[in-house]
Amino acid sequence: MFELVAGKVKEGMKDAGASSGDLWKVPIDEIHIIDGFNVRAENAEQREHIEFLTASIVANGFYQNRPLAGYVALKDGKNIVCLTDGHCRLEAAREAIKQGAEITALPVVISPKGTSVEDLTVGLVTNNTGKPLSQYEIGVVCKRLVDFGWDEKQIGQRLGMPTAKVSGLLELAGDPAAVRKLVSSGVVSASQAIETLKKNPETAVEKLEAGAAKAKAAGKKKATKKHIDEKPTYRAVCKALVEWDDSDRSEAGWKKVVKMAHAACGS
Repeated sequence: MFELVAGKVKEGMKDAGASSGDLWKVPIDEIHIIDGFNVRAENAEQREHIEFLTASIVANGFYQNRPLAGYVALKDGKNIVCLTDGHCRLEAAREAIKQGAEITALPVVISPKGTSVEDLTVGLVTNNTGKPLSQYEIGVVCKRLVDFGWDEKQIGQRLGMPTAKVSGLLELAGDPAAVRKLVSSGVVSASQAIETLKKNPETAVEKLEAGAAKAKAAGKKKATKKHIDEKPTYRAVCKALVEWDDSDRSEAGWKKVVKMAHAACGS
């Protein structure tokens, strides 16, 4: 778990070479990323969002009325500006510079005195001014707050959501890695994963992976309830049986055929 030691804002801005007006104008190379703080999942949807922001910045510049949020922390005896909100916009700005955008500094609003790591973590959800976090990403925030010693009711109150929803997101955060990977990659929705896991935890991973494969074969980016709950047809069972007889005469292969047959019959 990362730790932050509060630094002195004015000294931090001076050390970073920042200028002030209505906002602090911080040199882009002096805006530091806190290792492990950002909960954004790296997937195709996220990359598309960054590319969209980059194109906007190249065409229109960085909107000064959409400042980043930061926290001045003391590290190795130096006050530095750490980013707490606006990771996508910072990444897009850096990419825009590579494409020729003339950007040297970005507007940053600094957290007031007394702001804690817990406050900053809650802010990942409540202070987000850009692309909303996915349900999976909010689940990561909930898990982090549990690690801080918060209970589900307290988390719900601070994030503005029912305790039952917090509980469901926490269950997802603790589910098998295969399920979390499907959700974080955007192939399966968090709600669909939670529903499938509740129905039958033992077969959930298999059903979700099979549903994702069906969706991909159909040219869809995300598996829906139809893909996941669809029962195998009589034809599919016969095909699996033939394949088992021809090549896979293992116990595992036979069990797969039997499972498909039961599902097709609704038993």
